[in-house]
Amino acid sequence: MVLNPQKSTLIWVSSLVLVVASARGQTQVDVTWQVSLDKGNTWQTGSVSAPQSQGSVLVRARATVLDNGVPFLDQTRARFAEGAMEAYVTSDTIRLDQASSVRVLVPALPAALGLTAFSVSQHGTTLKIDRFPDVGPPGQGAYLLTRNVATSTGGTPSNANPLTIFQYQLTLDGSLGARVMNGGFFAFSGSGGWLIGTNQVGVYPPSGPRTVSAADVNQSAVTLMIIPSPASAAMVAGGLMLARRRR
Repeated sequence: MVLNPQKSTLIWVSSLVLVVASARGQTQVDVTWQVSLDKGNTWQTGSVSAPQSQGSVLVRARATVLDNGVPFLDQTRARFAEGAMEAYVTSDTIRLDQASSVRVLVPALPAALGLTAFSVSQHGTTLKIDRFPDVGPPGQGAYLLTRNVATSTGGTPSNANPLTIFQYQLTLDGSLGARVMNGGFFAFSGSGGWLIGTNQVGVYPPSGPRTVSAADVNQSAVTLMIIPSPASAAMVAGGLMLARRRR
């Protein structure tokens, strides 16, 4: 399930990679959102359950470069270049004060690009994380710009595959129900005159000069389902049994 850009969310920044046509076949990047219930020791995808007592979770987006459906072993053939994105957390009970610890993954990113300053805003039942000072509706404004994040100090793009492109912490209020985390990718015009369209990012091609090509985003949202804690469930069950006996 991937949210409509009309819904909002939360974030951490990094980098992104995507679809590029190579002479040997089709190159593609899958972006998968994940949740950690144990401070990043393990990560889960798809539909994840957490007890009502869970205080907070970590959320991240991972980009995997694929060649004909198989992850690249030679990561030098395609690299993330640039893109514009926002991250979202949506539920019936989400609140602005649940945004917490939004940070850039790579400290070396240029502050002049606004990559160290974030705005978290609420739009209906969705939280959106974006570049400061954009607090407008999802899909409008400056967006969160990602430029060769996860690079060395010398500027060489990371060979990581998969690559963490975004990560943040979400504080939970204990209310039951689902929270859906994903992102929006929006049109971005690069300094070289090239354009990345909506639902795309820029990549360096697998060969030839280091020019940027647009690549389609294929992303999978993660759903966090907050369920009653075991102690709470036991109390409810005990109460029901007692009520039956009284009858």
